[in-house]
Amino acid sequence: MAKDPGWAEEILRAGQREPRTLDGSLLETQIVRRNRPLLVNDLAERENLHRALVDSSMTRSYVAAPIVGWGQVIGFLHADCYHQRRNLDALDRDLLWMFCEGLGTLITRATALDELARLRRELGRLAGGGPGWRIDNSVDGGAGADVVLPHGWDE
Repeated sequence: MAKDPGWAEEILRAGQREPRTLDGSLLETQIVRRNRPLLVNDLAERENLHRALVDSSMTRSYVAAPIVGWGQVIGFLHADCYHQRRNLDALDRDLLWMFCEGLGTLITRATALDELARLRRELGRLAGGGPGWRIDNSVDGGAGADVVLPHGWDE
């Protein structure tokens, strides 16, 4: 949308003005049910789309793919080729899906690392930082921290 920021704002407003719910009336509900990407053509004839968004974006076709974390859909990514003036195909769908699979893995990993850091802080707090306790943050930027227990506890 860098070619026309005003148009990008119009598309954003269309989505905000008429928010939709994944209740089975939208095609994207299939993404959640099947955990599979979609290729959507022939938009003019379809009733199960967010019509205000489709009309304001002037898209001819689009692909949508799930972002999966922890075994469930946590988001979607949609793409079209409006500026290239072409319809999308199965290769576009599959490429977007591969990207979303990687994105889901990154989100899951980042969240896991955040949780490990939180647990490390909590363990340090519970240990009181007393003699014999050490939490080594040097391994993998802290992701694989070693906890050394006081003498005699590791037997």
